[in-house]
Order: sequence, then structure tokens, then C-alpha cells
Amino acid sequence: MLRQAFSELCLALEIEPSGPLLVKAGEPEEEGLGRSYTSFQESYLGFLQKVGAKREKKPGERDMQFVRTWRNGRREPYLPGSSLRGVLRSRGERLARTFGSEALSCCDPFLEPEDGKALPPGEIPSCSWRLEEHRKARSDKTLPGYEAYALACPICKVFGCSALAGRLKVSDFYWADKVPPPDPLRYRDSVGIDRATGAAREGAKFDYEVLEWGRFAGTIVLRNFELWQVGLLAYLLDELNQGDLPVGFGRHRGLGHVHGSVHSCTIAYFGPRVWRHDSNVLELVGVGRLSREYGLPDWQKYGFTEDEPVLIEGITSKLLGIRQQWELTPVAQAQLWAKVAPLWSNCMAGHKEAIAEEVESHG
Repeated sequence: MLRQAFSELCLALEIEPSGPLLVKAGEPEEEGLGRSYTSFQESYLGFLQKVGAKREKKPGERDMQFVRTWRNGRREPYLPGSSLRGVLRSRGERLARTFGSEALSCCDPFLEPEDGKALPPGEIPSCSWRLEEHRKARSDKTLPGYEAYALACPICKVFGCSALAGRLKVSDFYWADKVPPPDPLRYRDSVGIDRATGAAREGAKFDYEVLEWGRFAGTIVLRNFELWQVGLLAYLLDELNQGDLPVGFGRHRGLGHVHGSVHSCTIAYFGPRVWRHDSNVLELVGVGRLSREYGLPDWQKYGFTEDEPVLIEGITSKLLGIRQQWELTPVAQAQLWAKVAPLWSNCMAGHKEAIAEEVESHG
């Protein structure tokens, strides 16, 4: 059922560094080529022999380089969507544990219990592990989508795990200005500290690139959402707007502080029904109500939370092909975030109890 399109919330954002920022590239790159320094002609065996070996730096090359991509005929720094998505997920897990009052609010994505060993108190293993155990326990060795969704923790329902596709998609964030900017990258020197003496350790000096200014534009899309998931997104966007979501390397060194702002917000519904109260009001409903109204099979088994509709006033819709779309004004956006944020905190108790029972059944 979740393979069908029901609803979509699309946010266009701009992100600006509030100070020095470094999102590290995987490998040093050749100037002007935008590709790995390792030649494509090298054999795989030769590559393996070089792994771990210290490579001599080329003139002007830094030990840690900012990630770049080949775009608009030049190499540009950019913010990978995976980096921002990881930061959003990490903060979402913290919020889940905060609102849930216990660690049982969401899973630990890196916790996989060993056979015969008890779980740490107040912790649950990763949803990837739990759902795989459920699949193995079934006679047909399959895991239906509705069961995977119902058993997943609230964070994995939004961001996904190995057994469940996520609802939240984050694009790469590219340089926002069309005019090629002067080089915004600078470099800094740093040195490792000897833990015994507290002084600089010999041979531990390194340097790295930082980006000190610029604007990056990209999108965040939430599809087939429940209203509490939009509430979680409201909290995450507020943290990003306040500059409380550091990104990249060196966050404990004071690097990575960014400011994000929403430039446009559109909500679209697909299908035979037009979800609006009147021409100037959007009736925001979740996928649970939509699936029930459409009479789709197995909709009860997903465990959807059916919150009361949220009414957003002062906007009008457009019919664009198969979608009915609303573009929210800044005033309407403020209405949206204020009304959906409480739904996130209200739903956490139910998630916590359900996960606690399921974990207890596994011992």
C-alpha cells in the first residue's frame, strides 16, 4: 500500500554556515578533475595494496578537503544530502528519547544483541535486527510491509531501516548563487595533543579546509506522512533554524554551525478525493485516514495514528495533473508548525508502550 502516492510535503530550504564548516571528502581530489586521485587504470589489487599507506601530499593539497562536485563547468563545494539527513536522524532520536521519557522511545540503530545475552536496561536493539528476527520467525520467511511498519520505532518509520523504506528524502544542497563565487574555502592548521604530556605531539600536525560563507539550496520531502511525523519535522526545522544542528567535522572544535531557513512549503494530495474544507482552507490529514477512506486492503494492520485533521487557513489550492497542491504562505507555515508540533509529543506515549511490550516478548 505504501508504494502508492497519497500525500507529499515539500520544503525548499537554504542553509548558510554560521562559522567555519567542513564536510570531509572521502579521498583527496586532483585539481580541476573532480574525481579521486587514484587513477582509473590502476588494478583493484594495486588499489588494495595502497589502502592504509600514507600518501605524499601534492603542493597546495590539504589533509582534509571539503567535499566537492563537478557542476556548472567547475568544481564546487556542496552539502551532501546524506550528511544532513544523518544529522536530522540523530537529533530525531534524541527528541524521541526526550519526549518519551525513556530510552524505549526509539531503537538504538547500532545495537544488535548477541545470542544468550540480555539487553542493556532501558534499551532496544535496532529495528533492522528486530524486523529480521520477525522475518525469520515467520513460517514463510517473509515480512509483510504492514508488519514491518507497525513494529518499527517512530524514528525508523520516518527515516527507514534495512527492512523499511524511509518517508523523508533529503536532496544534496548545491551552491545557491548562479554567479560563480570567489573561492570560499580557507584552510586551518591543527595538531594532535599528547595525552600523557598535554603538549603538541610530534608528527601529529595536520591541516584542513573550511568553508566560511555561502548559501546552499536543496529540498526536504516527506511522503505518505502521518501528522505526528510532520510534527517531528517541525521540531527538527526549528532546531535547524536556531543553529542547533551542527553539521560535518569538528563539531567539538566549534566547526559546523549552520542556519537553515524554509523558503517555500507545498503540500499535495493525490487520488480521487480533494482534501479541503473550502476554497481558502487546507484540511491536513494523515495517511491513516486517507487509506481508510480509500478502502485499501490491510490498512488497519499498519497501526496508523489517526489524528484529527489540522485546518490551515488563508491559502488556496491548484489542480496540477493528478495532484491537488497548496503553497503555504509564511503565515500559513507558522500555523502548520504550531498545530502539528504537539501531535509529535502526544503520540510518543503510545509508541513507547507498544515497543516496550514487543521488546519484553523477545526477552
